[in-house]
Amino acid sequence: DNADVVSTGVPVIDELIGKLRPTDFLVIGSGTGVGKTTLSRIIATSMARNGKRPLFAALEAYKGEIQDRQRHHEISRLLPPERRISYSQWIDAPEKVPDEVTRKARRASVDMFGTRVGMVYRKSEFGINEVVQLINQAAALGYDAVVLDHLHYLDAELGESEVVHIGKLLKEISRAVQVARIPVIAASHLRKLGNNQKKKPLVPTIHDLHGSSEISKRATAILMIAGAHGIESQDYNRCPTWFRVLKRRKGGRDNLISLATFDRRTSSYRQAYELYKLSEDETEAEALSPNRFPHWAKNAYVPQRAFKQ
Repeated sequence: DNADVVSTGVPVIDELIGKLRPTDFLVIGSGTGVGKTTLSRIIATSMARNGKRPLFAALEAYKGEIQDRQRHHEISRLLPPERRISYSQWIDAPEKVPDEVTRKARRASVDMFGTRVGMVYRKSEFGINEVVQLINQAAALGYDAVVLDHLHYLDAELGESEVVHIGKLLKEISRAVQVARIPVIAASHLRKLGNNQKKKPLVPTIHDLHGSSEISKRATAILMIAGAHGIESQDYNRCPTWFRVLKRRKGGRDNLISLATFDRRTSSYRQAYELYKLSEDETEAEALSPNRFPHWAKNAYVPQRAFKQ
């Protein structure tokens, strides 16, 4: 039923993995500082703008942080491009923004997180039982999806190893998704990457995820994002970011990789993205010509470069 299908609202994700179905469990992995929390917020608010009602569980953020980030996004939308400032600049000096813009942004943020996006912050204890209860309650209350930021901030039982904890956690989330029939999007940490490789893949592999074997077994889709550090941007506020699908609902994977641009000033991803083909060792990428674009790549365009790590 198409009425049950949920778009993430981020074109590069929707086109790479397809829209979410009620029994989907999507894991998004990335390293520290790449933007898991920001992407989670973008997905939740984009769903809301598309008429869906997501529940956002912020397990790492301080109370009110997600609303602060949304307020900055609204400020950026209201200001002309030449007057926009980054989130960190705004936090340090909010007086740089005119009072009227601040008031409008606050109202818009309250509307978004007061009525359209449900918001849950971490309590003193938040473990497997609590997240399963959250998923069941979200379904019972009529939410369309749960956005979980993120997996590795859920408490383990006393004396339980990380491997055992992750295995139990993913099993229970997967089971809850199937029973409650509500999609879950969960951000995930990576293991600490060693420096012993001469050439690293452009994007971390599935083995770099904490609990990789359980994630690959339980998740219906896995998406990895990584900063494209070797690509120079003429604008500091534009951050090229790699997106790669490591698992799809229907199984299998391909050698395609997408490059989307995150704008620090608007705190959003641009709609259009570049599409590349990875080399066999996944350390290089070659631009695809339009006649080789997959049928689903509606927002892809032809880049003017090849890329090597």
